[in-house]
Amino acid sequence: MSRSLIVALIGACSLASCKIEETPPEYFDHRDQVVMEREAAVVDEIEARMRAFTNALARGDGGDATTALAPAAGARDQIAAVLESVTSGEPRPATLREVHISTGADATVAWFNAAVEIPEAESEARAHLRVTGVYLRAGGEWELVQVHLSHPLIEPPLSSTPSNQVEEDSVGGG
Repeated sequence: MSRSLIVALIGACSLASCKIEETPPEYFDHRDQVVMEREAAVVDEIEARMRAFTNALARGDGGDATTALAPAAGARDQIAAVLESVTSGEPRPATLREVHISTGADATVAWFNAAVEIPEAESEARAHLRVTGVYLRAGGEWELVQVHLSHPLIEPPLSSTPSNQVEEDSVGGG
């Protein structure tokens, strides 16, 4: 047998015994652990603001709800006007649903959206409020630079549980 034929046979046998496996994705995920931890901290901080907002709504305190969303005074008057419609009357429990928070790569911007449900006074109906916004981090503080508060055009049914619901957090009213 020729030397090249022997080498070819050995090569073919070697290939036949090789197992080809897909490379695990973690070998390709080159995201920096520090960046991922920073993003998680941003999400935690913005979510804490959303929870403080919902707690204030449950107490019927539009002023605290506004401050929870926008600690800087700039946007507070506009927010307060919308919140007046859901905080007037007796305090009622409020439920924070569908919280979604995304951050920019450099952790200086965060986008959020959430749904808040508040029972109507003396009725089975619930007021639904959609909250979306953008925070920018400047000087070590998160500043609300854009917010949208609205009632949905079509009220969701009371018994529905959205498929994208992340968490339900009921906070007590008075």
